[in-house]
Amino acid sequence: MADLTLSEDASALLRDAVYEINQLARVLPGLVPIDEDQAHYSVKGIGGRIVRLTSALIQGLDHEADQDQLSKIIHYGEHGDA
Repeated sequence: MADLTLSEDASALLRDAVYEINQLARVLPGLVPIDEDQAHYSVKGIGGRIVRLTSALIQGLDHEADQDQLSKIIHYGEHGDA
């Protein structure tokens, strides 16, 4: 796979978008009452997964993680590691 080269402006916009998605994911569980048939826990799990994925995106944009680390985050649970 070829490296992705982004301008500083594009990179900054992507970081802003990822940050906003991350914050929305953190708010999600609080929007669903706990007493509704497991819905709260499902939303909490989805929100947590989105937070992990956005963290991987930021690490990738900042070149702070190698491909193996990112792959483990992105493909978590696909190979019985859940």
